[in-house]
Amino acid sequence: MYINYITTLRSNEETSRSYNKWTHEEELKLANEISQKKTLQEIALEHKRTLGAIKSRIISSIIYPEYIGCNTNFDELSEKYNIDKELIEKYIEKIDIKNNINTCLTYNKWTHEEELKLANEISQKKTLQEIALEHKRTLRAIKSRIIINIIYPEYIDGNTNFDELSEKYNIEKELIEKYIENKTEKIINNKSIDIKFNYDNILLLLENNISSIEKKLDSIRKIIDK
Repeated sequence: MYINYITTLRSNEETSRSYNKWTHEEELKLANEISQKKTLQEIALEHKRTLGAIKSRIISSIIYPEYIGCNTNFDELSEKYNIDKELIEKYIEKIDIKNNINTCLTYNKWTHEEELKLANEISQKKTLQEIALEHKRTLRAIKSRIIINIIYPEYIDGNTNFDELSEKYNIEKELIEKYIENKTEKIINNKSIDIKFNYDNILLLLENNISSIEKKLDSIRKIIDK
């Protein structure tokens, strides 16, 4: 799905440079376009990238330096660059997490070794704060992984007592319920897609078989007619 999305963007002339690495020349061009008060839509067309990609780059390359230079007034930044305040806050929080030595691996993909280490740390009764520091990830990221990899298997094995699970792993009951609900919905949606895919394949197979049978019948009729 994700690969198809990128392919679709790149096949469109207006977004053909989507997901390409930004060059130094592009960065300078972007800063110049901002100073010229060009609209975000115009800038996106100039760079052949999506509007979302342009907003993201403006936040990371232009707004963030202003932010660390003590301009923490998000309302001003939002008005100045015509980007939603909530989006600016979200991206800056992500950048801060990546730049913090204690949380710098938060958005990195989990490795198999890390998964095993996490399970071992849970069995050793380490605190969530200790585990987060060990993995250089946020507390929220650790809670999320524990819910998905450790609590969820318990849940599908029949332990649906969220109060017990919350106390056992020291994670808020509401957070456990939220993640398990989302996980269950994703599984149901994926199964629906699989069912539709299989149904469509069966129909296609039947259509091909019917077509093949019709051709054979035509051949037999021609022989009989002779």
